[in-house]
Amino acid sequence: MTSISVGGEVPTSVADVVAVARGGAQIALAPPVFARIAAARDVVLRLADGDQPLYGVNSALGANTGQRLGPADLAEYQRRAILARAVGVGAPYDRASVRAMLMARIAGMAAGGSGVSQHVLDALVAMVNRGVHPVVPRLGSIGVADLPQLSHLALPLIDAGEAEVDGETLPGGEALGRAGI
Repeated sequence: MTSISVGGEVPTSVADVVAVARGGAQIALAPPVFARIAAARDVVLRLADGDQPLYGVNSALGANTGQRLGPADLAEYQRRAILARAVGVGAPYDRASVRAMLMARIAGMAAGGSGVSQHVLDALVAMVNRGVHPVVPRLGSIGVADLPQLSHLALPLIDAGEAEVDGETLPGGEALGRAGI
């Protein structure tokens, strides 16, 4: 099985995305990714603990921008933020398109600027490598045009939505469980 290295010195190419999307290639995170992810995550956590509201991290989104969230509310708020934006409708994207979306998100996160946790990035890589493909509806837009699609992509990670694994569409958490994620 072909493996594509992501996050190393060579940038992810269109050919890499196509190899994952259409060719079934696996993804391997390059060693530099781990230090970048940890450093960016440390920055986010430090700022989240500070007094200054940080949009979407320790403060609300949308009309409630700047409203500070209590530490006990942060995890649930992040979950609700994904659920509230999973408003896509219509026919789902095909498997290759979903794999391309996952590869693009992984490559972007591997660059280290997002503040994502390592376990989220690892889970997305495992989804690609173990053939878990979230059901992502084609239609829907709020604010930034891809928020609904990206939210549907993330739903299985919060035990929501649906995903296809081994040719069967299952509830998101069940699909991850079947794949050992």
